Amino acid sequence: MDPEISWPAALIYGSAERLLARRTDALIAVSAQEARHAAKSGLRPRRLETVVNGVDPVVAAERMRLHKAWNVAPDAVVAGFVGRFSPQKDPVRFAEAVSLARRRVPRLVGVMMGDGELREAVEAVGDRGGLRLIGWTDARPALPGLDLLVMTSRYEAMPYTLLEALAAGLPILATEVGGVEETVCDGENGRQLLESARSAEIAEALVELASDPALLARWGKASRARARHYTLAQMVIGTEAVYLRAIERRNDESGQEK
Repeated sequence: MDPEISWPAALIYGSAERLLARRTDALIAVSAQEARHAAKSGLRPRRLETVVNGVDPVVAAERMRLHKAWNVAPDAVVAGFVGRFSPQKDPVRFAEAVSLARRRVPRLVGVMMGDGELREAVEAVGDRGGLRLIGWTDARPALPGLDLLVMTSRYEAMPYTLLEALAAGLPILATEVGGVEETVCDGENGRQLLESARSAEIAEALVELASDPALLARWGKASRARARHYTLAQMVIGTEAVYLRAIERRNDESGQEK
């Protein structure tokens, strides 16, 4: 799904997937966007089904303890980034957006969980007072320390980070990549941004949220309600149903051959 993949790589991987799909009884996509991409790539839409990922509830942690560990003021508005510092996740765009938004909302802080090849580029943004780079960590226990999640990815299938943010009751700002249409209802629990959105456009959305505590609270409550549709139990039930339908089709086909 990488929009910047070279054509030789796309040809090789696409051909391999189509070849394997011919011998597959069922294909499971984890988001509507991934399903559309698979169908467009010729992966037998008749046997293609969507089962969205699911997660267990996020256990609440002590917010003030997390803020102290991150050296964040008690009254700060904390925007979080979770993921590899790679071109796919575009952490530089997040860092730039936070830096721009802080010119109007100085109490905004960006906490970045992850690391990778673009760390130096992130550090080069230079807003030392507004960014906390905490490296690799288990994000789930840290999510309650955030006020919102910001996902600046260039492409995704269905990142667990989005589902965990719902379970933690966080508003979400996210580019329109895989998984976003399931998790972010624009204007209800977050904001969908164009995949090509510039840092300044993301900063505008950050300013809107960071300046309106009531909006943050309302969108956070809506996220928690939406999380009920994406539990681990529901994912297991959906996956089991796909297997059972595949077995039934195989049995029917075997009976027809006889």
